[in-house]
Formats: sequence, C-alpha cells, structure tokens
Amino acid sequence: MDILEYTAGLNGVDNVNITTNGVLTYPHLEKLREINGLKLNISLDTLIPEKFIQITRRDAFDKVMQTINKSIDIGISTKLNMVVQDGVNDDEILSFVEYFRHKPVNLRFIEQMPFNEHEKFESVWTAKKIEDLLSTKYELTQQPFQKNRTTIDYKINSSEFMIGIIAGYTRNFCGTCNRIRLTSTGRIKTCLYADPGLDVRELLRSGVSDDYLKDQLIAAVQSRHKDGRED
Repeated sequence: MDILEYTAGLNGVDNVNITTNGVLTYPHLEKLREINGLKLNISLDTLIPEKFIQITRRDAFDKVMQTINKSIDIGISTKLNMVVQDGVNDDEILSFVEYFRHKPVNLRFIEQMPFNEHEKFESVWTAKKIEDLLSTKYELTQQPFQKNRTTIDYKINSSEFMIGIIAGYTRNFCGTCNRIRLTSTGRIKTCLYADPGLDVRELLRSGVSDDYLKDQLIAAVQSRHKDGRED
C-alpha cells in the first residue's frame, strides 16, 4: 500500500492503475479508495463458478465477485477484463455484457495472445469477430481512438455503457504504447511479449544515484522494438 500512496503523490502522476485477479483485494478496498486517482482493473474470464475453477485452478469465484461488487459500490473506478478463449468462454461474451451493462464499470474483451513463437491460435477470437458478435445484439458506436490507448472503445447506443476490445494479437499498437511494467521481482518489462529486462531492485540495492537509475530506465525504454513481437 505504501508504494501506491507514494506513487499517487508524485508530480505528474494523475492516476494509479492496479490490475488484479481480485482474490485477495477485498480487505484492502476501503484503503485503496482513499488513494487519489486510483483505478482498478479486475480479471474475470467467466461468470460460471465451475468454469472459473477450470480456468484459474482455484475455487475463488465468490471472492472475486465480492471484490467487484464492493469496488463498484464504494465508487472505485473499475474495469473488468475478459480474455476471450475459443471453446472456453466465448459463449459468455453476450452474457457478460448483459450482466454488467447496468453497472458503472467498463467491460473489456481481450484477444488471447501467444507468448512464444511456437504458439499459434488458428481459431483466435479476433477483435473483429468479437465486434461482429456484439453487433448482432447491440447497436454500437465506435469511439474516437485516443493516443496511447490500447483499446478500441464502443458505446452501446441505448445506454452509456462502454465496451473496450483490446486487439493485442491482430493489431500492432506498439507505436503508440507508453507503458512499462515493474515485475514483482523488481525487473522492468517494456512489452508484454518481452522477457523481463532491467533489474531495478538490484540497482537500488547497489546504491546507484537517481540520475544513473533514470538513465538506465530511459535506455531500456528506447531499446524496445517497433514491433514487440520481434523480441
């Protein structure tokens, strides 16, 4: 919690986004709400408890739903992420929209992505395929694309509900990506496809200056490829 509060207080930081599976988040929600600009991204790939166990290998569906409902109730800006997997949860796309469309959340459908050169998805649910299915039930208006956004956003015309589609497999948005990630082991990832790189934890423990650390971070970002899959 300390690192979140510190980060939120830095000059130039407007929001802090946390991505979580929601399993252990519930007890911390009241404290998280107090952090200025905090937003919560919660992964949820199914609304069926038995299928949840199959996908995640843990019996925690009720805990995750409890987290989602309380996050919404206490006013935390909440996004829900569903990775669409062919033959696994693609039959729940429309039911996800129906379940959440009257709640103050953003729902995002994510293309399943390969993370090694040998992995191929011949039957991947592409952004176009997801959009086509949604359009069979809802009238959608695509929203203007915003720089540094990874989502293609749509509004259901009969409501204010927003749906985002993240085309991480079929669309290359590397050129507008402004994200870097810090792993739990203290390494920097400049791309989801890339292996962890710069070891920030080791640098901090070795006592390097702030300027040196800054230079190393800049070098790490500047060295990433135009297309992350080249890594």
